[in-house]
Amino acid sequence: MVEKIGRLSPEATKAVQQQEIDEVFLTALDISHPEMSETLHVINNTEDLERLGKTYVALPFDLNLPDETADEMPRIDLAMSNFPDDNGQTPIADAIETMSVSPLFSLSVFSAARPNVTEYGPITLELEQASYDQGEIKGTLVMDPHMTREPHPKDSWDASIAPNIFTRKI
Repeated sequence: MVEKIGRLSPEATKAVQQQEIDEVFLTALDISHPEMSETLHVINNTEDLERLGKTYVALPFDLNLPDETADEMPRIDLAMSNFPDDNGQTPIADAIETMSVSPLFSLSVFSAARPNVTEYGPITLELEQASYDQGEIKGTLVMDPHMTREPHPKDSWDASIAPNIFTRKI
């Protein structure tokens, strides 16, 4: 649930405030798209994991937060393995190549000790651009890129279209 973004459980808060911890935090990605028959669940881990009733497939990936600029939405650089499956296919890269619109990535962070407790997220991000080769897929994820093209605030008011708001009656 989006309301939980930024609020850590007491256990996670204690863990992140310590200099050395035994706790391992993992990142899960749920990759969805209208043209995909089912959501792809991957986890940055060395082995598959059951979480919230779903099997998350182990897939190494890195997330990097590049420097933010005032005129851009927050971005995350993603690099993930493009390992072939048992049939020699690269399903993620193949899917990205054929999609007519960008897939959505829902990112969540949780403790390996408590896989069903989301510590941060989920945050929904859109794939803005991607490139790949035999070994790796690289892309940039953005938070609601359409927001930058929308006027803000949504409704603009000035005296020419709403004179009563700006006219002071005495």
